[in-house]
Parts: sequence; structure tokens; C-alpha cells
Amino acid sequence: MKRKIVVFGIALLIIISMSMVIKISTGATKNDDAVWDVTLDFSETGGKIDYVVFGEAPDANDGAVDSYDTPKPPPAP
Repeated sequence: MKRKIVVFGIALLIIISMSMVIKISTGATKNDDAVWDVTLDFSETGGKIDYVVFGEAPDANDGAVDSYDTPKPPPAP
């Protein structure tokens, strides 16, 4: 039992130290015809931030790249 508490505490500390913030939004967005989308915002204690958006739209493709597939620019050197 004590081992489970220690493992849980370590896992909790790792999650807290990453300072991950998750924001979920549903419904159609203004810019596109998405049925739903989810935005995950990430923020590290060191100041780095990033985000990713994924969702579903009736005119999106599973195969070929479409207007919803926008790659991020490469990181600065």
C-alpha cells in the first residue's frame, strides 16, 4: 500500500511539473466548418508553450492533405 502511494505521488509530481493545461472547445468554429475540435495548450515551467488542434469536419480527408492540414514552421535555429 505504501508503495502505491509513493508511485502515485511521483506520478502526480511529474504531471504537475509539466504544467500541462488542457482546453477543450466544442461546436463549429468561425474559421471553418468543423463539427467539433479540441485544442490542447501546453505550458512548461521553463516558459516553453505549444498547442495542437484536432477535430472533425465533413469536408476533411483521411488521406491526401486538405485545407485543415497545416504543418508548423520549423523551429528557429
